[in-house]
Amino acid sequence: DELAGYVARSLLLRAGVGLQRQYIYTWNGKAPMGLQGNDSGTAWNVVAGWLLGNTPSPCTESGKVYTCSIGSSLAVWDTSQTCGSKGCSTSNYPYNTKYTHQTDLTGTKTKLSGKTVPIGYEPILLTEN
Repeated sequence: DELAGYVARSLLLRAGVGLQRQYIYTWNGKAPMGLQGNDSGTAWNVVAGWLLGNTPSPCTESGKVYTCSIGSSLAVWDTSQTCGSKGCSTSNYPYNTKYTHQTDLTGTKTKLSGKTVPIGYEPILLTEN
């Protein structure tokens, strides 16, 4: 979880400042550092999909919560949260009601309900549909 979160955050932060290329030297290396065929590689592919065809804005920080606008969507995570052997901790993020769905780093899209969404070390993407 931690490596997947790091990979996703790295890609989002760099894209937000206009970095057009990022090279991964351990794509097909052995686990846990190689990305291909594990959760961190999936996270890379999912976040790359979020970015393709969209114009990301620089990420902003409010306390320990980072947000990155990607077209009409919003990537968000909380740097105060951690990941361990039993998963990752979360906090509640009050989202704008224009967002109706969230997508996690596995590519799973779920409908939002209520006034807050749990966010953690791993970014999620909030979308309008």
